[in-house]
Amino acid sequence: MRAEFDYLHQQFPDGGLFRDKNWRLSPNPVTLSSAQIDELEAIGRALYAFSRAANALYFSEDLGPNFKHYLDRGKPDWLLKLQSSPTLRDQVPQVIRPDLLLTSKGFRLVEIDSLPGGMGTLDLLHQAYSSAGFSPIRSGTSFTEFFSDQRTQFAFSEEGLDYFPEIQWLANQSEGKCRVHPEATIDPQALASIENSQTYRYFELWDKDLTPEHRQLLKLASEGALQMTPPPKAFLEEKLLLALYWMPGLTEGWKRELAAEHRTVLDQLIPKTWVLDPTPIPETTVQHGTNFWSWEELKDLSIKDRRLVVKISGFSETAWGSRGVHIGHDETRTEWQASVTQALAAFDTNPYLMQPFEDSSKFDHNYYDDTGKVERIESVARFNPYFQVRDGRTSIASVMAVVCPSDKKKIHGMTDASLVPCIRRNPEN
Repeated sequence: MRAEFDYLHQQFPDGGLFRDKNWRLSPNPVTLSSAQIDELEAIGRALYAFSRAANALYFSEDLGPNFKHYLDRGKPDWLLKLQSSPTLRDQVPQVIRPDLLLTSKGFRLVEIDSLPGGMGTLDLLHQAYSSAGFSPIRSGTSFTEFFSDQRTQFAFSEEGLDYFPEIQWLANQSEGKCRVHPEATIDPQALASIENSQTYRYFELWDKDLTPEHRQLLKLASEGALQMTPPPKAFLEEKLLLALYWMPGLTEGWKRELAAEHRTVLDQLIPKTWVLDPTPIPETTVQHGTNFWSWEELKDLSIKDRRLVVKISGFSETAWGSRGVHIGHDETRTEWQASVTQALAAFDTNPYLMQPFEDSSKFDHNYYDDTGKVERIESVARFNPYFQVRDGRTSIASVMAVVCPSDKKKIHGMTDASLVPCIRRNPEN
């Protein structure tokens, strides 16, 4: 086992793949059944259709105002104007990465990340575990190939540099077709002049430290002078879309924009979600069958009844990495009351949403300790299939499992997590 441990360690570049972040190595990928893999393929198609439907409804004349009422809150005027550019009108992200939990009811969606990290890491893990004799799930191509085909230029902000090492590793595999541009070296006009290329935006639209060069990149994209992915559309990066999917007044719009086969997948995938709108008796809450009729009643729910998750929707530095997330039955009554009060007060600038808390399925998983010894622990996992979009079709680049000890309710890339690819389970097991 020590030899396998050393082999995995040797696959990683000096300094690791993320700035100031490490995780546990594991000798074992996570297995998924053929039925679960087929389900993931269907989820990819449905989420691509969902992004296109959300985009269409945002710009529709009849339902657009209802969307914008929630999704435009807290956004600066320059961004609202930019994302409405005719050039960007039909553009949606080329990479879709949902955060999925596997529950007793199947996969459940936590959020859709349209600007995901982990793509270089995914390629390296796929390569390392393949060399070790495993066959990680893949129906598309590696991200190195996917981005090389488009001569992708990765433009970073200071905040995004946490992911710089893994993307630099990816670019090093691309034989010069991909290049990485840290904040200090970004030249918007030079990037726009590279023929048959695109710029991958490795910076958030909410980033308060955006430089004039970043702003110029966004402007060039809105004018069609530069191809950018993901497109600079803040509303496609909001978790509130999950609440809008269930909002009664928007049902007919979703039916209009989504095929029945995709609605069937999404109905199962998306948990009931409510906007924390301080309106005294908001339609968004009482119409969904909750067990409270006012926000004051929500604040006073017993610990048994507050198996609920409150989280910020987006456009904030607290909207990723499990920050800005409050789990009702993990907080004292006083803490829960403060969490709900804070969320309601933030509605005009940073809306919050609420979902039922669902337990993840538990399983035993092996990992290496610091000495290379194999330890076995009861675990839970977040599943991240990375979907590539080409010519209107989705395929899986690979599926990453973030495996954590089972006592963790917020599942993310913490130091005691393992990041591993998923493989197809042997039918005999």
